[in-house]
Amino acid sequence: MKLGSIEQAFMNNSVRKWFLHHIEVPLFWKLLRNKRINAILEIGCGRGDAVPIHETLYNPEIHSAFDIDTSLISSAINKKEKLNLNHVKITVGDVRNIVEPDEHFDAVFGYGVLHHVKFWRKGLREIARVLKPRGVYCWEEPFEYFNHLFISKLLLSHPEVNMTYRNWMDELDKLSLKCYFGWPIKNPFITLGVSIKK
Repeated sequence: MKLGSIEQAFMNNSVRKWFLHHIEVPLFWKLLRNKRINAILEIGCGRGDAVPIHETLYNPEIHSAFDIDTSLISSAINKKEKLNLNHVKITVGDVRNIVEPDEHFDAVFGYGVLHHVKFWRKGLREIARVLKPRGVYCWEEPFEYFNHLFISKLLLSHPEVNMTYRNWMDELDKLSLKCYFGWPIKNPFITLGVSIKK
């Protein structure tokens, strides 16, 4: 699902970019720094703000990113070209139908993506499919508390997807995406997790 204009502004501004650059991506990297990540996929990459950081931290041989919103992908491609990241593949795509081979990636990153997706369980199945055994899914999602706030309902365009914390954890478990490092880190607004494919 494409973001509404208010949420697109909320997700694509300098404050959000600062959190991505200084908190979320570095936090995942600190947990994964002893793991060799040769192939990366980022779902819902938006304007591509995380792409150059992933490049710097992991130096992957294979690096793909996609988003369903063509206007955001245009910005991401422009950023990639400006930074001369020629080997990075950025495309329009849907997490419910990832156009990548089975067991292809060492890591999949998603920063607040699947709570926007109707039939998000299908997206999780696709993520599990493209991950190699022992691959990691690094995720950030808001759950029921944030999504049911009056201000969230008023300003944000989230579809009715029945994504609760319990449903999410149950689905990860069904797909053998086991949380580790004592995660997830949960608070009322955003939950961060690292899941490993068994």
